Amino acid sequence: MKTVVAIRTNKWTVNEQRVFQQLSPILGNNLKVVFHNRPAGVVPPMECVDISNSVMSEMGLHVISDWGWRCGDYAYYALRAAYPVFDNYMLVEPDVYFSGDPTAFFDHLATISNDIVALRLGDFDPKHRFARRVGPVPPKRAIFALTRFSGRALDRAYALRKTYSTQNIPDFVYSNDEVFVFSNLLADTTLTVADLAEVAPEWFEGAQFDTAPDLLSEHVDQDYHGKNKILHPVVDREFFKKALAKRMVGRTGVLSQSSRALSAMSAQEMDDI
Repeated sequence: MKTVVAIRTNKWTVNEQRVFQQLSPILGNNLKVVFHNRPAGVVPPMECVDISNSVMSEMGLHVISDWGWRCGDYAYYALRAAYPVFDNYMLVEPDVYFSGDPTAFFDHLATISNDIVALRLGDFDPKHRFARRVGPVPPKRAIFALTRFSGRALDRAYALRKTYSTQNIPDFVYSNDEVFVFSNLLADTTLTVADLAEVAPEWFEGAQFDTAPDLLSEHVDQDYHGKNKILHPVVDREFFKKALAKRMVGRTGVLSQSSRALSAMSAQEMDDI
């Protein structure tokens, strides 16, 4: 089973470089990058699939203002189109951290033939704005930062997303990647499913893999050195400062989640935040 793995990003920072350095010795040329609106002069150290508003429109996909963030499945369809010969396709976001030697993890994945492989597959709140207009299927989710799909699963999702793109759905409730993909594909009983928490539990037990809070890479380096774990979201200091400042504007409760990372900030960095 041939698998292509791609980093999904819209910039190239120490976080993307870290994932590249962690995975390139294992994956070689089967590691790519899907780059949303790549800045001029940025040359990643591997083959690049460039995506943009015009590329998505040409692929028959609805371009909402934040599709680069909200619709990670668009990156999958572009990756599949660029490299159609692979059996499986995997996206890794730059704030996924592979501790220890991830060789065994990818060797194990190579033995699994399931069409859908993700972490914490489950039900989703039907009242959430991304689930309100997902269609006549039960709303489902998984953490989209580390997922794998077979070629046939992506072909089905792509066809459904193109049809969905033609419907008169307000942008505010236009379904995001995890809700659209998992709701529709898990409703397809011909596709096989595997949850990473069950097929590779040792990689996630005792390590955070969730949507928040952000973990500083320096703390993860310290706490998990030499241990075979996969964590998320893990970022460098600069990303943490910018992300925290943006979140503080929009919602409360963020500071209490980030007390350890905040205690590592210098006075100057706190002023920056």
